[in-house]
Amino acid sequence: MKKTVYLLLGAMVLLMVPTNSWAQTPFKTTLKSAKRGDAVAQTQVGNRYFYGEGVKQSYKKAAKWYGKAADQGVAVAQFNLGVSYFFGDGVRQNYEKAVECFKKAAYKNHPKAQFFLGYCYAHGYGVEEDKFQSFEWYLKAAKQGDEEAQNNLGVCYYYALGIQKDRREAAQWFEKAQYKKLPAALTNYGLMRYEGEGVPRNVYESIALFTEAADQGYAQAQYYLGLCYMLGIAFPENKKLAKEYFEKAAEQGHERAKAQLESME
Repeated sequence: MKKTVYLLLGAMVLLMVPTNSWAQTPFKTTLKSAKRGDAVAQTQVGNRYFYGEGVKQSYKKAAKWYGKAADQGVAVAQFNLGVSYFFGDGVRQNYEKAVECFKKAAYKNHPKAQFFLGYCYAHGYGVEEDKFQSFEWYLKAAKQGDEEAQNNLGVCYYYALGIQKDRREAAQWFEKAQYKKLPAALTNYGLMRYEGEGVPRNVYESIALFTEAADQGYAQAQYYLGLCYMLGIAFPENKKLAKEYFEKAAEQGHERAKAQLESME
């Protein structure tokens, strides 16, 4: 089985909010406080506009209120504004401004901002590519329990990105992240279990991990399961099930799954 370990950008990241009570407070009440300069209320108004909770959804207005709270130094607002700039939600996409916002929140120890900052350094978004800086920011976020950072830190150790290669350390970080059911981490840890890299080899556990990630719709895990069924790894060969998993992965644009389907015709 060919080995592929993936970095993960938080496509599933939810904007971090300071409290769960904001959605239950009447919007007009929160807006009044925000207009009086209450930074927490300004962040909450931004959240209300972003999610369309009690008000018509508007990414533009969300970014505006995040900006007001960010100017007052609220880390979560700085992070949310950074996300808006990164993805172009309500503002013109601007990676440089996104990095500025992430840095402000990251230096306040905001874990998800640290993760995004690490990702920006890893790929040169809004900043010069720097694998060492990327590793350092992933490490800070990972130590705070951010599962996406833990997964990407594992990738750094696996491929020697900004740090010396250490497959055992990579496996440990993938394991931490997979406990939180992150599909990329489930797949990566499953792969290391299959290969016996950094951890004892256990094919049955690897397949269980692939299955858990595949059930979440993760294409790479679906592809690996397809290979397992096609080759009869750990259970009887089953071309029908193999094809089903390849099809699921191919529908998401997985090129190797497409190639396998073509070879099965």
